Amino acid sequence: MTELFNATGLHYKEGLNPYFSGLIDREHFQEIVKKNYEGAPLDPNQRKRYESEWLMLSNEDHVLRLWKEDSVIGTDETALDEVIIRSVIELKQEQDENGFIKAGIVFARVCDTSHQLVGYSFITNRIWILVNQGVLEFSGLPRPLYQFSVKLGTRRLS
Repeated sequence: MTELFNATGLHYKEGLNPYFSGLIDREHFQEIVKKNYEGAPLDPNQRKRYESEWLMLSNEDHVLRLWKEDSVIGTDETALDEVIIRSVIELKQEQDENGFIKAGIVFARVCDTSHQLVGYSFITNRIWILVNQGVLEFSGLPRPLYQFSVKLGTRRLS
């Protein structure tokens, strides 16, 4: 998506490249689709590379896969925990009077800073694991992200 976006000559003011189609506004997305609606067939060598990568990934026992250096890499499920914690720290301006930050805002920050397509449920689960470890504290209802808030807890990530 980033390559197609850049190939059209479009650029965001912030200089950020969209890493998935959901980050592209409707007008730009329509322009990309019009120019590429037939798609581009994969080069046979590229197709074999993707097939090989998928076979390797499908045989690995990773819960989390991240995009790094033009490849999908299986990694430990705790790989984004530091990003979650750093997001809580950096979002001080979003704190309420008790120091809590809406979990949905933390989720958005994790996606924005990690540039990874990680599911809502995965990040939510990692937040709850960090709460259970005492690394984060929560306030509100332990349900969807919009119903609770978090702040740094007393324990540090080990």
